Amino acid sequence: MHDTTRSAEILREAAKLFAVKGYDGTSVQDIARAVGISKASLYHFFADKSQIHSTVVILALSRLIELVQEKLKSRQTASDKVEGFARAHAQYISEHKPLYFAAALGYHELNDPEVKAS
Repeated sequence: MHDTTRSAEILREAAKLFAVKGYDGTSVQDIARAVGISKASLYHFFADKSQIHSTVVILALSRLIELVQEKLKSRQTASDKVEGFARAHAQYISEHKPLYFAAALGYHELNDPEVKAS
């Protein structure tokens, strides 16, 4: 399996776990088990659980922002923009529920101020 595909799988499974169990309730072993690799192999892709978590949160928020911007670009009035914003969120939640909840819960759990600011 290609490294980027495996990395994406790790992030997807980690997002599911973070969404349900939170950062503190999810171990590196939980993530490795969900992906079907050893804990040692997981460190080939990410330095630690914190890096996995921050990557999940930033990826999710970045994708949500892109979707909101896409939905708002053709909207003119304030009420149209609010509707577009709400529709973008609803679409994102329906298509990426674990990522959305991992990011919503996880943003406040980020410890690195530089990551939080990005």
